[in-house]
Amino acid sequence: MMDDLFAAQYGDSGTLNWVQRGGGGYGENSYGITADDSGGVFIAGYFNTYAVFQTDSIHSATLSSYGYDDILVAKLGGTGTGVVTSNPSLKEPPVIRLYPNPSHTQFIIDIENLSASEVQITNVLGQEIMRHKIRNPKQETIDVSQLTPGLYFISLFADDATYTFKFVKE
Repeated sequence: MMDDLFAAQYGDSGTLNWVQRGGGGYGENSYGITADDSGGVFIAGYFNTYAVFQTDSIHSATLSSYGYDDILVAKLGGTGTGVVTSNPSLKEPPVIRLYPNPSHTQFIIDIENLSASEVQITNVLGQEIMRHKIRNPKQETIDVSQLTPGLYFISLFADDATYTFKFVKE
């Protein structure tokens, strides 16, 4: 909450009309703020990993980042309040777990909130060693018993992104 974004609107007499917070697990920052004739406030900035914005007293919208810092433009207050980002799909952030690491014979990839299609294993020189189609969308087991011991990179191809992890074969 230390790096969260805050915006508030006060009436002519100085009374608070509304206050709204948005933020997530890492860094958020605003770079500009302006108002329109309907009482709406527009805020521009960036967020990293994910950010949660309160849309009303009960509901919220979660934005997922596709990289390090994604831009955001949010309209707060007034009519037509909403959030628009460079990633307009409001879904949970992806969760990918790779274990055991290091491994002797196989590793498991747990996949949540992501539609993965394929795994590629490359060596430290960037040479493709193996390619594997994802059959189970939630958890996939990859046999690495034929690999020689060493450091490898595992790339998971999913949606419009590639997620890469280090893997040690013992």
